[in-house]
Amino acid sequence: RRWRTAQPPAEAWRWMNLNGNKGFHEKAADLTWTPLYSRVDGTVHGEDATLIKVGNSEWRAVESELEVSGAGRIGLRLNDPAGLQVFVAGKELPAAAEMQIEAPAGRVKVTLLFDTTVRRTPVKMQAFDLPGSPAKTKTVRGI
Repeated sequence: RRWRTAQPPAEAWRWMNLNGNKGFHEKAADLTWTPLYSRVDGTVHGEDATLIKVGNSEWRAVESELEVSGAGRIGLRLNDPAGLQVFVAGKELPAAAEMQIEAPAGRVKVTLLFDTTVRRTPVKMQAFDLPGSPAKTKTVRGI
C-alpha cells in the first residue's frame, strides 16, 4: 500500500492553531508530503512517518487513497484504533476497529493521525466492500 507522510508545516504551532488536526486532511494540498510505504505485512509504523511536534503534542500524519467505483457505502478495518484520528472523504470519523463510510465515486483520500503520546503500535488498514452497496474499493498503488 502506498502512503504519504506530512512534513511539518512552516510555523507548525501557528498552522495547528489555525487549522487543528483536521487541517492535515482538509488543507493537505498546503502541506509537503513525502512517500511512505507499508511494511510487507501491510502495517504502517508511526516511527516511519515524520514527527510533527507542537508544544506537548506529537503527531504523525499519513494519507493514502482508495479508488471507489461508484458512490455508496464502503468499509474500513483498523487493527487497533487507539491513538488514531481518522479522516475519510473530507469527514472525521470516530476511530473504530470497523467503520462504514459513505464515499463518493473516484479517488477517496484517507488520512490517519497518530498521537504518538498514546499510540506505540503500528496500524494496518483494510478497505472492504459492503454487501448491497454499489461502491467497490481498490487500493491506489504506485508512487
